[in-house]
Amino acid sequence: MLGFLKSYENLSDEALMPYIVARKSKAFEVLYERYRVRMYRFFYRMLWQDEDIANDFLQDLFLKIIEKPQLYNSSKPFKSWIYSVANNMCKNAYRSKRFFETIDNQSLTTNEEAEYTLDDTYIQHILQQEIQALDESHGTCIMLRYFEEMSVKEIAQILDISEGTVKSRLFYGVKKLEQRMKWCKNFVELHFNEI
Repeated sequence: MLGFLKSYENLSDEALMPYIVARKSKAFEVLYERYRVRMYRFFYRMLWQDEDIANDFLQDLFLKIIEKPQLYNSSKPFKSWIYSVANNMCKNAYRSKRFFETIDNQSLTTNEEAEYTLDDTYIQHILQQEIQALDESHGTCIMLRYFEEMSVKEIAQILDISEGTVKSRLFYGVKKLEQRMKWCKNFVELHFNEI
């Protein structure tokens, strides 16, 4: 009897999806464990660094997979597809939110030593807020490339745009970040020097 049991852990994401369509809960559990942490991190970074919102979106994302697994587009790698779904959820959240919270950096620009005295964690927090304040197309590309460590090709698949467009958005997005964060330019250059 044990010979008939499926070892879902050894299956690729794409191979798990037919089992999830067939309502095999163990297959879903494997997929959930593979993606829950990284999708939470993605939502947290993309959605105002709010833990509650990130958790809500994480639950909604996996509910979509449970309720309608047949929507998976098998012409794409699963990783690209799930990030595409998550990105669309973020877009909808941006449309419903009328304003972004902003940080007043005026006092920091007057302090010549600010970039040397600020805690790295604090700068990371401000950086993520500044990325969220960029227009959606640039911010999303930057988040996927530098925080989710995806290739240009994967980002192009997720956003359904050309690789050239991804490269352009990354280039101009980083330039905008450098302008917005002049007070810690070295930090931006250090973390976003490669496209």
